[in-house]
Amino acid sequence: MIKRPILLHTLLLIFGILLAYVLDNLFLSIISLIIFSLGTLLLYRRKISSNHGKKLKFLLLGGLIFFSLGMSGFLLLDTRYDRQFSEFRNQEIEAYGSISSVGEEKDNSQSFELSVEKVRVQRSEGNLELVRDGKVILYVSNSGIKKDIDYGQIIWVKGNLEKPRPQSNPGGFDYSLYLKGKGISGTLYSNIYNVQIVDGNKGHFVIKLGYFLRNYILRIVEKNFTAEQAGLLSGILIGYTDGLTKSTQQAFSMAGLTHIMAVSGANIIFIILPFAYIFKLMSIRRRYANVLLIGILTIFIAITGFQPSVLRAVLMADIVLIGQILKRESDFYSGISFAAMLLLLYNPFTLFDAGFLLSYGATISLVMFYTPIKAFVKPDYLPEVFKDILAGTLAAQIGVIPITLYYFNSLGIISIFTNILVVPLTGMLTILGFLLIFISKIIFLEMFLASFINLILTFILLVTKTAAGFQYSVLHVATPSLILISAYIIFVITVHIRPDIIKIYKFKIITGLLIYISISLISSLIGSELEIVFLDVGQGDATYIKTSSGKRILIDGGGLSGGGESDKGESVVMPFLYKYGGGALDIMISTHPDADHSAGLMTVIKKFPVKTIWVPYEAKEYERMDLLLAQKNIKKEIVKQGDKIYFGEDTNMEILNPLMDEAGSFSRNEENWINAQSIVLRLCYKNTAYLFCADVPEETESKLIEKKLNLKSDILRVGHHGAKSSSSERFIDEVSPFAAIISTGKNRYGHPSPETLERLNLRKIKIFRTDEDGAITILSNGEDIKISQFIHSN
Repeated sequence: MIKRPILLHTLLLIFGILLAYVLDNLFLSIISLIIFSLGTLLLYRRKISSNHGKKLKFLLLGGLIFFSLGMSGFLLLDTRYDRQFSEFRNQEIEAYGSISSVGEEKDNSQSFELSVEKVRVQRSEGNLELVRDGKVILYVSNSGIKKDIDYGQIIWVKGNLEKPRPQSNPGGFDYSLYLKGKGISGTLYSNIYNVQIVDGNKGHFVIKLGYFLRNYILRIVEKNFTAEQAGLLSGILIGYTDGLTKSTQQAFSMAGLTHIMAVSGANIIFIILPFAYIFKLMSIRRRYANVLLIGILTIFIAITGFQPSVLRAVLMADIVLIGQILKRESDFYSGISFAAMLLLLYNPFTLFDAGFLLSYGATISLVMFYTPIKAFVKPDYLPEVFKDILAGTLAAQIGVIPITLYYFNSLGIISIFTNILVVPLTGMLTILGFLLIFISKIIFLEMFLASFINLILTFILLVTKTAAGFQYSVLHVATPSLILISAYIIFVITVHIRPDIIKIYKFKIITGLLIYISISLISSLIGSELEIVFLDVGQGDATYIKTSSGKRILIDGGGLSGGGESDKGESVVMPFLYKYGGGALDIMISTHPDADHSAGLMTVIKKFPVKTIWVPYEAKEYERMDLLLAQKNIKKEIVKQGDKIYFGEDTNMEILNPLMDEAGSFSRNEENWINAQSIVLRLCYKNTAYLFCADVPEETESKLIEKKLNLKSDILRVGHHGAKSSSSERFIDEVSPFAAIISTGKNRYGHPSPETLERLNLRKIKIFRTDEDGAITILSNGEDIKISQFIHSN
């Protein structure tokens, strides 16, 4: 560390950022900073006169400075982003500013980054115009009308300003943290009629040039290849993957080849080398040539859209180029630390970007382990290029495994083989692709080269789709704990420093792993408290139950949002299940086939082990699900009132609805029978009870009361997302809960209705809402009940 002080200082900068993030409290962060400062100053005051001691003092003082910068930088930016437009949130405003990004189109809407300069709001005394500085994401609904909005344009726009939603489920995506990583503190929703373009342009010349060149590259690529091939080639050349369909991107992920479309150091080298050769032919001195190369790389950053992997690679290249100008040799670890330091000092939230972590993890691991792994590859008859790819793939995987497991819960099983087939071609494609751009005006050469590139792209797509088609191409695992990830990182670094450590402590390492696995298995099997988690799936419903005996139950799986783009089963339920340790679902319950309850279940059935599914009746809406259940060999049971299942001696679940007539069936002629006959169930654990009402209307509630069923429960999952047609006064009195859970999101139905909320409030029932509180967790020992919200109100 003393030889590379910048490495230690970067690590302390990272530690300061992480501590501020974990504590999530200004007072605790300040106390931690004071304690760290006092400890450092006490060590610094020790009388050490040797050169070694002086270097140590330098490390301590620098470490204190960078730890403080990390913690204070995160806290200051976090506070700034949270307060930037706080007085305008959830109201209509007019914003004046300039477009600071290229627009992204989806269906009938576009999104842009808007650098706001002024905000105009309506007050009782008239319009009030205030100076405000910050960035928001602007979502513009086109309504079938096209209006060109370009980077740098100045606009006035009227719309509703909202605070970006933070992470609202365990294992879920933190949209607020993601936007803070891009320097954005709000979302503004508008339509094309409310956008007024003003004369003038505030775009930066370098960024404009970058966007112009990117569009030029994309036009040439799209002209010569099919949409799928063009998406792949533009991804390899400049990291632009918007041209690839969601299914194709998923195929690359399953085949372990996503990294070939992330611009890395190799791409930077392919850019530097030809220009360096041209400058040499032009007899430009290295010092001036390096300055030109730095300028070219800066433009390339703009072309690729400022991706973390590109920023890291370019900064590393710039450090080498600057070192040559100053006639200083650069050290890899010092160089990569300096690059990370610059990025994190500029924006500490970059640390939480998966792309940033994957880029650094792969690069550092590649340098650490490439040489020893290649030396370990014994067969002499293997071609050298295969040894290089095998060593490179395995070395990079060592660094990215904990990151991919934590963020994506997946591990590529056949990625080694796909990389051996594809990686050698990506280098060739990069060279040929840029060559195609340069000769695009020479029609004959362009056609000839495009035909050759076409063959390579076709082969890569064939390998990718074939590999992704294998049943076990990807292993899905539970989210590893931060303790396990930390232990892995410490072990990897130790092995790098002392390669013989495995031989020396082989028995102890194996014993430790077996003990950890045994403890994990035993803890998952041993009975504990009842746990119920009402997930935030927007306007929909999904509830997870883990009984005290360890049985796992999922009631509904959310639906689709954003015009079908966002599948809540994929984006919310699956990450949650992996976060909660994986393991098969013993029972999946589809209360009824409405999309906001059942659509997400399809994804879970496809990707997660399920033993049994309960449904209320046979219906045409279940036909797609039935086909999938048959393919997966999952047992389906139709349940009705009176069915009861026991989970050990102290837990049972009873079905209260659908209600059958004397003939053992129910009428499908009654209005809204799908909701009326949805599954209502009551879960009992020792002396506590929980009632789940699906979407049943007031008429069904009355029938349940007339049947004299036991409805009394401590917790009520309010019916139909709090609609006024459910949760009648009589029904609430019969249940007599002390707390009510409402699963809802942004909707056009007015859920939850003021009438329902008033009924609950009049009875002093504590109300929890997923749209405000995020996921709501209930823990019970059978006597006491604890309720916690994932989102805590400020």
